Amino acid sequence: MIEAENQPIVADRRAIRAMALDIGRVRIGVAYHDEQVDMAVPELVHSRKGTKSDISRLIEHADRLQCEHWVVGLPPASAQPKNCSARLARNFAQALANADRRPVEMIDEANTSVEASDHLKLLGLKGRKLKAVIDKHAAARILDRWLAGGQAINVDPDS
Repeated sequence: MIEAENQPIVADRRAIRAMALDIGRVRIGVAYHDEQVDMAVPELVHSRKGTKSDISRLIEHADRLQCEHWVVGLPPASAQPKNCSARLARNFAQALANADRRPVEMIDEANTSVEASDHLKLLGLKGRKLKAVIDKHAAARILDRWLAGGQAINVDPDS
């Protein structure tokens, strides 16, 4: 079940090694919080293979990095239900919560891809090089919002 939660103190979030996900139909951007330097680190772009397989691979990666928490980006709801990225992200977050013991939260990801793209273009990336990395940088922006104390939604595993 996905529901609003009482927000933890921002300092508490900054002490957590969290992994953020930017869920797409084709790719998942992954970033993690390096609490030693208090920074969101763009980690990798995962090509989708199917929800169960994706979750299995992400759990293994989170285990290797010793992450304690999941943060999943929640896109704004679309007026076109068939193309609803928000539903895709909610369903993925729920499946992740059901498959893993770590807490899962969702946070607004509006414009994170645009912000990441603009920043990367300023650094000189374009075309295929930009497309190859944008999702992990969007995930880092999602994580930055969570670390800054943005309103999050708790995802509880199904009973």
